[in-house]
Formats: sequence, structure tokens, C-alpha cells
Amino acid sequence: MPRKSRKKPAVGTKTSTSAGRRIIPDTSADDAIAHAKVAYDPDLSDQAIEHAISKTAIARAGFSYRFDGDSPISHPSTDGNVSVQSIFVASKTGFSIEKTIIPSGPHKGRFALVFDPFPAKKNVFRFMDLPAEIRIMVYRLLVVRPEKIVLSGSNRKCAFKCYHSRELRGLVMLQINNDIRQEAMAVFMRENVFDFLKTSLVDKFMSLYGDNSNMIRRIEISGQLCRSSFAKCARALARASHLQTLVLPSSRFIRRHLVSMLRPWFLEQGLTQGNPAEQVREAADRLIDIVDIQEYCADCRGCHGKDYEKTCSLCDGSCICHQQVLEGLAEVKADLLLILNLE
Repeated sequence: MPRKSRKKPAVGTKTSTSAGRRIIPDTSADDAIAHAKVAYDPDLSDQAIEHAISKTAIARAGFSYRFDGDSPISHPSTDGNVSVQSIFVASKTGFSIEKTIIPSGPHKGRFALVFDPFPAKKNVFRFMDLPAEIRIMVYRLLVVRPEKIVLSGSNRKCAFKCYHSRELRGLVMLQINNDIRQEAMAVFMRENVFDFLKTSLVDKFMSLYGDNSNMIRRIEISGQLCRSSFAKCARALARASHLQTLVLPSSRFIRRHLVSMLRPWFLEQGLTQGNPAEQVREAADRLIDIVDIQEYCADCRGCHGKDYEKTCSLCDGSCICHQQVLEGLAEVKADLLLILNLE
């Protein structure tokens, strides 16, 4: 009776023995590569299948892969000016592929592909089941940047556009669902610094984000203030109930016209001469507390506002730049109260 031939494992697979019994591993991933005839020569003798095990905390998966060549370090084939090398990857577990640049270590700056297995169902948990404190920590890592988020005017097709020195990839979290968007948007607005290069962009930005924009805490306007568009800007800022700092650029133009430009801020809140004097005075105090004007100081080697303890490490608040800001804001407050017939 003829002997039955034992099926050999796929090329490159490793076998082991236990208690004298030979164990052949599951080769379904290898078979997936071996049957990908479109990329490989019929002779597979020199094209070994390699194996790897993922090290992620939420999912472990075995990967089988083969390069289009004699070995993983073989040189890509060249066709004219184009070099091509294929790699086939197979796994019984679903996985994603992400492109990245290695930020540090001996391979810093090199391009890499990250294969990440999907977690097993038993290891999947709902993000919203995490404590609120943990979710906020995640949001901060993804949507809060250490640098300012600068918004610049573009053209009529794009009313404004945002650019940033680093990509805000974490903002994709805002698109998952409404619950996550609401929580993440609050952190995004509350803990980032928004720098507008045109006053007309402030109203457009606040209108675009609606009620979410009310949570902004710090706004800076770097460009020249435009009187024609600042009325809408002031009204939009009045609706930002959580705004703590409004930084304006320093110029004689601003000082001369700032009082009249800020008047819509009161009108948006329904504050006129007919309101109780104490109510209007409280609104004026809050506005002056919010407004800051950046003055350039040669002694401090930079631009600093009224809060010298946070903006300047070289000054105790006695230099001319800080004194000018404080004196100028005091004059603005007096003029505001004057035009509202409170003084």
C-alpha cells in the first residue's frame, strides 16, 4: 500500500517538536501570499516567507510577508528611471497600514509603514465608557497644540483658511460622532490660542462654529485692525462668554479709534445709556480686563502686554512697554464710560 505523502509547510515556515511529535503551524497566512501569483516567479525557492508577531497591547496577530526579491534586503528592480519593489503581507487578523516618518532613534527621518492589527472583540471597549477625566486627557493629546493656530484670509472661494506649523491630524476625532465631537470641540476651543490675521475672519470663524466658539478663551489679532469689519468682530467677541484674553496689535491707529470700535461690544449685549450705570460699568471693567495690547520693548527684546509676569522674564513691570499698555487701557476705559454717559 503506497504511503501517503505528508503535506509540507509553505516555504519559510518554521516547525517545532513537542514530546517527539512534529507540530506544523497554521499556514493560512502563508498560503495567501503563495497564491498571489501576480507578483512572484513560479520558482519560490529563494523567496522565503518571513514571520512577525505584533506587540500591541490590545491585539496580538501573526504576520507573514514576502518581498519581491531574493531577500528582504534585496535591491528593488529597476525599469528605466523607476525602481520598484513589492511586498505582500498576510494575516488571519484584520490590520491597518499607516505611513509615518520615524521621529527619533537610529532610524530618525526614515519613511516607515506601520501595520497595526485590529483588536479582538473581547478587547474592544467603548471610548465613551472611559471616565471623563481620561477622555479629556486623550482630547488634549489630539487636538491641543503648543503653538498658535493661525487663521489667514484667502480668497472668495475660501473665506478663511487655517494653517499650522504641524498637521492637526488629531482633529479627525471630531468626526467620529456627535458626543465625542461635543466633548473634543470644547477642549479644542478652550485650550488652543487662535491668531487671526484679519479682523473680518473673527466673525466668520465664530459663525462657522456657532455655540462652540463661545468657549474660546484666548484670541489674538496680529494684522491691522480694520474699522469697517471690526464692528462685526466686536459683536462676535461679545458672544464669547468665556473669552479671557483679547490681544490686539499696537499702533497709534488703534489707540485713536479703539473706543469707537469697541462700542458694538456693548450694543451686542444690549448695554446702552438706558441701562443701570453699575451694570454698564461692570461690562466696561470686564472688557478692559480682557483686552491686552502688545507693545514692542527694546529693553525686553520683544513684544509684551500688560501681564508682564506671564509675558516677560526680563522685566518687573516698570519698563516703558508695560506702562504704556496700562496707561493706554486706562484711557480707553475712561473714554468708554464717557461716551456711555457714566462719567
